[in-house]
Amino acid sequence: EVAPTRNFSGPDLQKVHTDKTAYRLDFQKEGSYFFRVRSVASDGFYGLWSDVVEFRLIPPPPAPLLEKPAVEERLLRIRWKSQGEQMSYRCQVAQDEHFSRIIVEQKVNVPWIAFEKPKKPGLYFVRTSTIDSDGYEGRFSEPQTFEIERDREMWVVLGTYGVMLLIILLL
Repeated sequence: EVAPTRNFSGPDLQKVHTDKTAYRLDFQKEGSYFFRVRSVASDGFYGLWSDVVEFRLIPPPPAPLLEKPAVEERLLRIRWKSQGEQMSYRCQVAQDEHFSRIIVEQKVNVPWIAFEKPKKPGLYFVRTSTIDSDGYEGRFSEPQTFEIERDREMWVVLGTYGVMLLIILLL
């Protein structure tokens, strides 16, 4: 039996009959709950109730709000709103919106991360989650995007060599 009251009464009482040693219950709301178990023999004889155990369901940490990623010459800086002391964060960067091609995944203890920007041009996706001091991880934030543009210096160099080669051929 599982209930939000120690006396196991009321409309929220959940009675479970199972022949397994483990059972999963889904709860609709956070709060304190109590549970107890007892055995039932094959002839229908009920054993004594176990000691009552109290547990508490707490909400997962909220998803942090991301700022727009800052793409610099060599670095990518990603910041998000702090969720308080004792929190850590998971940051993922992927090449697709479904995060099936993750290129960076790091757990950090501060609300920001900086790393070498990806070399491959294209659109990238970033998201973060909060992990509380007990290790419970909340859902990921809504993904933000940033774009790595083609390296223009390479085209300038190639264009310069192309013009020089054209001049030489014309002479």
